[in-house]
Amino acid sequence: MTGPARLLGAVTAAALAVLTPTIAAPISAPIAAPISAPIATADDQAVPVSGADRPGTTAPRLDPGRYVDTFSRGGIGEYGAMGTTKYYVIDARPGVHPYISVTLSPPDADPAPEQLFGVEVTLLDSTSDVCAANAADDLPVQGRHQPVIAVLNGPVFGDPDANASCPTDELAVLQVNRIGEAFADQPLEAEIVVRMEPPADRAGLPGPAPVGADLPAPAHGTPADLAGGRSFAQAPALSSGATYHDTIATGEDRYYKIPLSWGQRFAYSVTEIGPADPTLDASGVEVTADVFNPVRELDGFASTGSLWFGPAVGATLGADTDYPVRYTNRDGVLQAIYALDGDYYLRVGANRNAVPSRTDFVLTVAIDGRAQTGPTYLAAQPGDPSPAAGSSTEGPTGGGSPGAGSAAGVPTAQADPVRGGVPAWGWWAGAAVAVAAVGAVILALRARRRPDQAARQR
Repeated sequence: MTGPARLLGAVTAAALAVLTPTIAAPISAPIAAPISAPIATADDQAVPVSGADRPGTTAPRLDPGRYVDTFSRGGIGEYGAMGTTKYYVIDARPGVHPYISVTLSPPDADPAPEQLFGVEVTLLDSTSDVCAANAADDLPVQGRHQPVIAVLNGPVFGDPDANASCPTDELAVLQVNRIGEAFADQPLEAEIVVRMEPPADRAGLPGPAPVGADLPAPAHGTPADLAGGRSFAQAPALSSGATYHDTIATGEDRYYKIPLSWGQRFAYSVTEIGPADPTLDASGVEVTADVFNPVRELDGFASTGSLWFGPAVGATLGADTDYPVRYTNRDGVLQAIYALDGDYYLRVGANRNAVPSRTDFVLTVAIDGRAQTGPTYLAAQPGDPSPAAGSSTEGPTGGGSPGAGSAAGVPTAQADPVRGGVPAWGWWAGAAVAVAAVGAVILALRARRRPDQAARQR
């Protein structure tokens, strides 16, 4: 579903320019040039934050990092109605590429029939004009248990080819909406991850990668016990060629991460070994495997699904990523999801069932390709000094190894991501709200190559 643009009030650029210097702390930790891994993993302890109910004086600023906020209500009255809306402020430093993800997980319950469950994130300039937006939604029917993840991938701040409504004041507003009537009266916690990528020197880099040949399915070996994470942030790392044993119950998710360097891709095999306890009827319950990039964008072509928890065991979920990781993949179309090195994620998720059950499985991943030279990341602006004392020392993009041509440096995350409310900017009172929502229904089991996903970039 493409999220609606919602215009909420206005603010004069002149007032913003005059009052911004009153912020006590710097807008963001500046970036040293060059650096190897500009996007911090943000997988440390999440910082509680409370977004403002309007784009004004109390909107908290989000520096690179991971946050959690509570959205108290879904929409009421119509399909895809808008529920709780909150506002935040982020840096809009020229030359920086923002990646903002918002993840909302459903409760362990079934909604009423035909009720949409979704989330939308919108990037606004200082006058509340819409720069970019992304929405994700799901129709949780027949036990479907899927988180919805909206991801803003750019645009680069200050890009002359970007939307004319994109921020030019070095501060931008994030608007996050809970969408749909599903679980409307239940407060739900949303995870918000902010990452910033500085410009890069891409001289000498090859163009977007061509599609790779199908990789062989990884063969399982003797497994070692490993508990998968319950979220992206808790995902343990998998080693190439190693086999792991885990368990999953109906209505649960398991997350794992696979560190990829420039030039690499991977294949995975996830096989139920059972026995299910209790064993369900022959139809079983749908289990899916999904692949996400370091900024949590879904690659629907690498998703697979099958039926587990029944009397027959041995069903395998398996696929491979079509493109090796390459910086210039962002210039392509299907390749664009593989434009960052670092931790890629594998999520194994089981639908809910009226009779709960648990089963055992093994998984193996195989990384293909030798690490190649990546770009040299530059300062966001000429003359930026080194990061201030106290900046985070988190590792490379998503935690993976940097490319062979990268130089060591400092990522952009900060030790103290939230610095309270932003001082008054002279926001004008009053708002006009335009609401439109379109639901996307996915009812069939997902096949080997499954492009029909609910999250789409606008």
